[in-house]
Amino acid sequence: MATGALLHNLKHNRVLHERVVMLTVRTEETPRMALWRESLFIALNKLSQSAPDFYRIPADRVIEVGTKVEI
Repeated sequence: MATGALLHNLKHNRVLHERVVMLTVRTEETPRMALWRESLFIALNKLSQSAPDFYRIPADRVIEVGTKVEI
């Protein structure tokens, strides 16, 4: 892709600079939770109850579907 831009510039401006820098930038989709959000999530998680306790249902009668997240 960068070579396309270089050739386009060469074709239209008819000039090739002495120094040409070609750069590729790659981005990663890495989430960055703010520190206060992480602290809030941890506090809310510690204060939460399990489903059987919250609904006052015997634990052997409950099926929980999901994933536990540990920080």
